[in-house]
Amino acid sequence: MSNDRTNEWEESRARLAAIVDSSDDAIVSKDLDGYVMSWNRGAERLFGYTAAEMIGQHITRIIPEARHSEEDFVLGRVRAGLGVDHFETVRMRKDGSLVEISLTVSPIRSSDGRVIGVSKTARDITDARRLERDALRLAAIVESSEDAIIGKDLNGIIHSWNEAAERIFGYGAAEAVGRSIAIIVPDDRQEEQMRALEQVRRGAGVTFETIRRRKDGKLIDISVTVSPIRARSGEIVGASKIARDITEEKRLRKVVEETSRAKDEFLAMLSHELRTPLNTVVGYTQMLRRGVVNEPEKTKALDAISKNAEALTQLVNDVLDTSRIVTGKIRLKMEPCDIGLLADEAVAAFILSPRRRTFASAPASRTACTCPAIAIGCDRSCGTSFRTP
Repeated sequence: MSNDRTNEWEESRARLAAIVDSSDDAIVSKDLDGYVMSWNRGAERLFGYTAAEMIGQHITRIIPEARHSEEDFVLGRVRAGLGVDHFETVRMRKDGSLVEISLTVSPIRSSDGRVIGVSKTARDITDARRLERDALRLAAIVESSEDAIIGKDLNGIIHSWNEAAERIFGYGAAEAVGRSIAIIVPDDRQEEQMRALEQVRRGAGVTFETIRRRKDGKLIDISVTVSPIRARSGEIVGASKIARDITEEKRLRKVVEETSRAKDEFLAMLSHELRTPLNTVVGYTQMLRRGVVNEPEKTKALDAISKNAEALTQLVNDVLDTSRIVTGKIRLKMEPCDIGLLADEAVAAFILSPRRRTFASAPASRTACTCPAIAIGCDRSCGTSFRTP
């Protein structure tokens, strides 16, 4: 009978030893002074030391010097019959590299209940911590983004909704998560949304400009990029949507287009205004060179050339003045001015304009003006005057 019991104990011990030895976790036993008594294959893989190298050595061999106090704390609890569950710490491999581990410590008791040693189970959590840090970093990036970043499943149900999405669309995360993305899609754009999801199901991304609806009903222009979200297996499990409000961008784009069109119209008008007097100057000049103008007509031709040259000069000055005003480089100087004289000069310029088809005589004398002199702005650099209100 005793032999059968002994055999059972031996079989049970062998079974437990096999379980310990085949475990992926490092399982180590040590005495109450911290000297290693057993060291399984998981410990060899995790820390780099073989069982022959570690059995009989002090456990501080794998503990960084700055963490030796942790071992004192653990041994103190074990001596008191207490354990330590999932204590996250750092240990040192044989090659000197550090590894993050989760440590569970339990007392080993004799048949009479006395604590005679320590059992430690250590699990490498380096990858888990790295993934956690990456996830936190990505979450911070998503939350701090100026663009709306939305996660949804392949049925369009919202799973995540960042602060920018709250700002752009007006819905809080608590209002949006769990609902269909259709809450921000106008009725006439629902088919567009379904096409985008179909693209994602096929593993393709899509970028386009469209219109979405805010919580208050206001429509906004946005640029959208939709990409597939994949599980580790590569299976597509959802869609990531990045949306940027381009309402102001489109308004500015329209302003630029209108400005460009106005510039083209201005250049076309300027070309016409320059060509008319220039044709007159060129025409009379060629006629004079060929000698086809008789003597009585020469004076008329020269007058026409002079008047049209003056008109060209005035046009160029006007363009330069416009450029100075636009760029803020016009220089104004205030000084008294005779308004009656200004009126006579304006009438004379109108009468002499080459664009007029009828001619009139300038007044021989002007009526004396009793108006007080007023101040005008004068740009001495180009000789052009501007009235000031």
